[in-house]
Amino acid sequence: MTFKHLYQTPLDMSKPEIRLLELIEDKDAIRCKLHTVTFDSTLRFAALSYVWGDAADTKHIEIDGIQIPVSRSLSNALKHVRKYWAYEFPDRDQSKFRIWVDAVCINQSDKAERTEQVKLMRAIYSSADLVLGWLGADDNEKIITAICTITAIGNVFRGARWEVEKLKSLQWLKRCGLVDEPACNKYWQSLNYLGGLAYWQRIWILQENILASTLFYITPNMSIEYSTLMNVYTMFNILSQTLIDERANKPDFVPTHIWYMFNPPRYTGFISLGNILRFGTANILYSRKTKEDDAEEQRQLDINLAQYASLLQATDPRDHVYGLLGLSSLPIKPDYTKNVREVYVSYCRAILDAQDGKTKKDLVFLQDGGAGVFDDSLDLPSWAPQLPLRASGVPTLVFDEKLSLIDIMPGLPPPRIFDSVLSLAGIQLQTLKSVGGPPEIQNLQKGGNTFDWIQDYIRRIPFYATKIPSIWALFLVVMRMHRLVTDTFTMLLLQNFIARLNLDIPGSERTQSGIPRYYQTPEIDGLSVMMCLDGGNNPQLSMCISPLLGLKELDRSTTSSGMVQQSTTRSFTDHHEALEARSLEVSSRLIYTLKRNYNTRIFETDVGYLGLGPQGCRVGDVICLVDGYQDLVLLRKRGEQFVYVGPCMGYGISDVYIKRRVELREVLLEAFDIV
Repeated sequence: MTFKHLYQTPLDMSKPEIRLLELIEDKDAIRCKLHTVTFDSTLRFAALSYVWGDAADTKHIEIDGIQIPVSRSLSNALKHVRKYWAYEFPDRDQSKFRIWVDAVCINQSDKAERTEQVKLMRAIYSSADLVLGWLGADDNEKIITAICTITAIGNVFRGARWEVEKLKSLQWLKRCGLVDEPACNKYWQSLNYLGGLAYWQRIWILQENILASTLFYITPNMSIEYSTLMNVYTMFNILSQTLIDERANKPDFVPTHIWYMFNPPRYTGFISLGNILRFGTANILYSRKTKEDDAEEQRQLDINLAQYASLLQATDPRDHVYGLLGLSSLPIKPDYTKNVREVYVSYCRAILDAQDGKTKKDLVFLQDGGAGVFDDSLDLPSWAPQLPLRASGVPTLVFDEKLSLIDIMPGLPPPRIFDSVLSLAGIQLQTLKSVGGPPEIQNLQKGGNTFDWIQDYIRRIPFYATKIPSIWALFLVVMRMHRLVTDTFTMLLLQNFIARLNLDIPGSERTQSGIPRYYQTPEIDGLSVMMCLDGGNNPQLSMCISPLLGLKELDRSTTSSGMVQQSTTRSFTDHHEALEARSLEVSSRLIYTLKRNYNTRIFETDVGYLGLGPQGCRVGDVICLVDGYQDLVLLRKRGEQFVYVGPCMGYGISDVYIKRRVELREVLLEAFDIV
């Protein structure tokens, strides 16, 4: 006996009808009844939000006398849901408890029923009296530790009235025992474990969380309310952004690996924070959308919500699109008779159609596509988003160039999708002449697979087109920086980078005056950098060490005259120890940042520019700026059409550079048909 024997009578969708599960026994064995009911406002029920888990790891439960195989995850969840309903509604008749569980309340083998029930998902989860998010029974101790840690942090935040100014010193970490190594590692590991749960990575679960009016995350022994969890993680994010914006220095009492959770290199950081906070930020977008009266702003919020399709996983590739329809008003109807290619092309067309009337279009789906970024197993157009691969962790490339072709060349024809062809306007800028390897630090150093490529480039082109040393340009490319910022920390990173590569940099003539210029960066935390700018291609960089290095403020007191007195103590044994600590921080940041380049390739163009592109880029690929996308892209000629390779960056190919070439008519507007 299997699932198909449960559904002798199809649901009447004209009413409409749904099925609800009644738990008869939930101890050692699970026994249930399935009830078909008319879905209306009088229903009182809970809804389960859970991960199906390993399909091969099953347990049998009894439904209407039939033994049905379900995942161990679902079986475990059903043993605990009733007690949380009783906790939330102690005055209700517990014998009337009913719960909606998608796997058994929908006939999954009936495509028509599945399609119609998916249309009801928004109403089901928003109407449920209680939504229970099952976090699982495995490693329950770690989840309990995480929940206790979050509760303790929340109490501290409430005591500080959630004020950033009172919290950004991070002194509260001491009160929570979160900087006392090695004991504190248990707490951080539990938070990382919680954020790494598969629960936070499923597309349907995001929708279920947002639509729920009352939501508890549950384990066999403990629960935490949605608002408690999200408030703490939101404050984490605000603190992190504040520290980044203020370019804060690491307090001596905070271990480096914990500091990186608050102030990480760009596009890296506290994974637990990102995975869980994603649900909170999506909820904010949806809340704004429901209150927004302006139709154009509503459509933009629909597009923003649609982008979560590439961040979360689904068993059926079509559910990356269908799993968010309860949150958006995009004109897409779930239809499981369509193949993946049809669904994804319709999804992209809906995003374009939502921008009708806007001068500037945003082809947001391009950041999740590209034949050079992803291996296509779904037979999609090269420009279409590879949502399952992206959601599984294959990183996309975002360079934040903030370019706009329509600002440079107004009056462009809007992008259009005809069948499976994306037609848009653009210009060709440069062509790839040579491609190296992934610019991670171990590949760039002597013996690495990209060292010889870099050494050859520096010898041939010691001075870059933008009139900076080519070794500096290389640093900016691999760090994904669009301009040189001569602040202290950047120059310390540059100095460390040059020393690590130990390249043979050819000598060069000084400036005509022959008088070098010296510039010292502002002192930060006892360190600064002296630059000797002599017009050559290898300026000398020297680290300057302050006598105050290693000192920290102990207290402040005010004298009778109103002067502030400050006493300090050395936080390290000596200058040498302090310098080692600062140097380690710089070195760690450099290595950590360059790790994200593992899926990229460094390249040289036909005019000697350096850039970064996807791992599948090739000699002959063309750097283009296309209407509707803010980064440069690589296109590959295929007959009369083009293949979209992926986003890229080329140091020096700025909006100023592009405008100049357009004004000189060195580049002309073209229509690209991308397949």
